[in-house]
Amino acid sequence: MVCAGGMMDGYAFTAHDQVFATGQTGNVVRLALATSLLDPCSFLRYFIPIVSFIMGIILSRLVSSRCFHGRQDQMQSWVIDFEAITFAVIGVFADYIPDVLSDCLIASCAAMSFENFRELGQGSRYSSTYCTGNLRSFSEALYEGTFGHEPSELRRALHYLALIGSFFIGVVICSYFVERIGGSAALLISVTFLLARLFVDGWLSGGLASE
Repeated sequence: MVCAGGMMDGYAFTAHDQVFATGQTGNVVRLALATSLLDPCSFLRYFIPIVSFIMGIILSRLVSSRCFHGRQDQMQSWVIDFEAITFAVIGVFADYIPDVLSDCLIASCAAMSFENFRELGQGSRYSSTYCTGNLRSFSEALYEGTFGHEPSELRRALHYLALIGSFFIGVVICSYFVERIGGSAALLISVTFLLARLFVDGWLSGGLASE
């Protein structure tokens, strides 16, 4: 999921005029700059993905409470299916979907991933769509493992480092293919979500979802 998060951001930034679709901090900064410059076009370009991210969170909560009654495993599977279908549509119709609509869809998908994939192993929190929180958790675990002499924290630090690396690789892969095949690279994100579904459903490694 973290690799897919990197791919989403790499795709939106590379294929759609340098808009951030996952971590919204960059869009908020650019929105503030557009406001200070009295640039209404730039304002809308960054405001719309922010609103779409908010709507993605709201939609996720509605579906979770109304359709799955809080069952996190079912909700996670639904989110992955929804995102796989969404990116397949974006990839197939990349030449016909306006940038603003693609940014809205990607931001909404990023919000759903962020809302529904939050825990790594035994209650450790993580982010599947940006790196700031993961960098903080990595630094904390590294400190506790190094100066607190706790081997378990060093292992936890390695887990967070792997997450950051996965996000990095996702950005690299998607940006590479956007430069070569254009908007159709969204199909790679769809495939990545389908592969993630195997892990969420516990079809690999003897049941990862239950760990």
